[in-house]
Amino acid sequence: MTKWLKQNAWSIIVAVAILIFGWATLSARVTANEIRIINVENKVAKYPSEDYFDLKFLTIEEKIAIIKADLEKYRLEVR
Repeated sequence: MTKWLKQNAWSIIVAVAILIFGWATLSARVTANEIRIINVENKVAKYPSEDYFDLKFLTIEEKIAIIKADLEKYRLEVR
């Protein structure tokens, strides 16, 4: 057993180093993904609510109706 360990010492050291490097890389990627997820959640939390958009678009629809009515009046006056 001792002879085998001496013959394969560098292989064992390299294998352990690769495992440590792989684990560190994987941990860094997981941490980076967690940070990205947190950043996206923070951005989404800052967006206005759905009610805000509903009110905004209702206002636009009302304005479109007013403009259509004005255009219809103008079209009737021009005839």
